[in-house]
Amino acid sequence: MQSQKEIKQKISTINSIRKVTKAMETIANIRLQKALKDLAQGSVYSQELSKFVGKVAGESGKAMNKVPFAVRRQVMSRLFIVVASDKGLCGFFNSHLLVKASPSLLEEISEGGKVSVITVGKKAAELMSRRGFEIISKYPAVPSDQMQSLSQKITSQCIELFNSGRIDSAVLFYNHYVSMVRQEVFVSELLPASFDAAAHPDHLPVKTDALFGETGYEYELPEYIYLPGKKELLEPLLRHYMENKVLNIMLESSAGENSSRVVAMQQATVNADEMIAGLTLQYNKARQEIITNQIIEITSSADSLG
Repeated sequence: MQSQKEIKQKISTINSIRKVTKAMETIANIRLQKALKDLAQGSVYSQELSKFVGKVAGESGKAMNKVPFAVRRQVMSRLFIVVASDKGLCGFFNSHLLVKASPSLLEEISEGGKVSVITVGKKAAELMSRRGFEIISKYPAVPSDQMQSLSQKITSQCIELFNSGRIDSAVLFYNHYVSMVRQEVFVSELLPASFDAAAHPDHLPVKTDALFGETGYEYELPEYIYLPGKKELLEPLLRHYMENKVLNIMLESSAGENSSRVVAMQQATVNADEMIAGLTLQYNKARQEIITNQIIEITSSADSLG
C-alpha cells in the first residue's frame, strides 16, 4: 500500500495538471469564439461572392474554356492540400483527417497516378512525411489575420503548378466544422477551377420598398455592366473565388481545432477530478488506518499496564 506521502504527492501532481488543462480549455474557448465569428462573417461574403461568380460564369459561356486553370484534362498527376493544425491536444481532430486522407493518396498511387502534397499545419506535415509522400510545400497553421495572405500564396502556387503541367488536379482535405463536438472530413476540388452556374440564381429578388418606397411588389436586380468585359473579368474573379475558398476552409479548420481542444481539455479536467477524488479517498483510508492502529496500540498498552 502506498504511503500517505506518496499519495499526497500524486494528488499535488494531478492537481497541477488539472490547472493546466483548465487553463488550456479557457484559452481554446476564447479562440473558438473568435474563429466562429470570423467563420460567420466569411460565410456571408462567400455566399454573395458565389452568387456573383455564378452570374458571371453563366453569362460568359465558352469564355470559361479560355481561362488556363479552368480547362479540364486527363488527370495524371494530382495535388493534395491537407489542412490540419500545428499543435496536438485536440482529440481526434488531426488523426481523423490524416487517416482518411492517406488511403486516398495511396489509392491514387496504386492506380498509377502521381501524387504530391501541400501541407498546412505541422501535424499534417509530420504524418505525410512519415508515410513517405512527396511534400512540395509545408505551411504553418496561421492565425486568422494571416489566413488571407496564406490562402493567396497557396492558390497562386497551385495555379502555377497547374498551368505549367506539373499537376492536372488539386483537391483540399480539411475538417468541416459541424458543431462543438462534431467535425467531418470533407474533400473539395480546387483545380481545375469550376463553377456550377445552374446552382446559383442569376438574379436576387429585392423588395421595392427598399429601393423606391413602394410595397407589395418584387423586382429583380438589373443586369450588371462589366468593365472592361466579362472575359477579362472572369480569370481574376475565379482566382479570387478560389482564394476565398481556401480561406474559408482554413477558418473552418481553425474552428474545428479549437472546439476539439475545448472538448478534449474538458474531458481531461474531468478525468483529473475523478483521479483526485479517488486518491483523496485512498489517502483518507490510509490516514484512518494509521489512527486506528495507534488507538489499538494505546489501548493494548493501557490494558497491559492495568
